[in-house]
Amino acid sequence: MYGHDVPVRHFGVILEWTEWHRLAERLRGKGVRFIIEPGTRFQGRVGEQATMFFLDPAGNALEFKSFKDPAPGVRTIVHPGPMNLAR
Repeated sequence: MYGHDVPVRHFGVILEWTEWHRLAERLRGKGVRFIIEPGTRFQGRVGEQATMFFLDPAGNALEFKSFKDPAPGVRTIVHPGPMNLAR
């Protein structure tokens, strides 16, 4: 994952750690083509985060990220049920 060019213009969403991993597996299972494959940065260090990038049907770059231990003030999305991002 390191050394990849992050799309400068992109929309980002921060998910809860477990939800991010579930989404990454679902997207892989659906054969989504990633700009940057799901992976973990700064593993075992402060700021550890999971991230992935892919394009939506209109060609917009999307980043889905999760922090292992979110800092105070970082809001994550906790969805009450299955997300329908990968149909």
